Amino acid sequence: MALELDEAVFYLDSDKELAAGAGWQPKKNRAGSYPVMFFERRLRIAQAMPRGLKFRISVFPTFPDVATFQLECDQPGQKTCLVLYRLEWHPISGHSNGLGLPTPPEIQGLVFLPGDTHEHTCRDHVTAVERRVLEPGVHAARRIEPDFQTYDAALSYVCGRIRLINPEAIPPSGAQWDLGV
Repeated sequence: MALELDEAVFYLDSDKELAAGAGWQPKKNRAGSYPVMFFERRLRIAQAMPRGLKFRISVFPTFPDVATFQLECDQPGQKTCLVLYRLEWHPISGHSNGLGLPTPPEIQGLVFLPGDTHEHTCRDHVTAVERRVLEPGVHAARRIEPDFQTYDAALSYVCGRIRLINPEAIPPSGAQWDLGV
């Protein structure tokens, strides 16, 4: 079942609150090492927890100035999520936007080099007629200028952008200190 743009916009534009949950957790890669630490919590909107709505942050201990912040929801009947919003702060790899629809004309063909901070929103990845969010949710990106100098500045921006009302519930990032990996 596809996500209607109106529902996605409701998730994006509503005030959200982090539910109680775990702190930062290590995540293994295919080689069995722990190159990523992540924080993930369910979100509430007006005391409801709709469609598995989650906020996720990934940081990389070997790259302290790299992080990914993501708002996502469950896809009914699937074991995957649909990304509604993502900010990539100083990403390790580059990215380029496609040409043609569904990418909005003003961002078609933009190229982001490794380290170029950018944000993705499902508003830029929607079917033209049905107004449904295309799976897996975000592809085209928009440039962030000026760039954020710190993890905390990027986190503050994201919390404002996705209307997270209790950012103080996010434990220290670990991006500026040893994560003990």
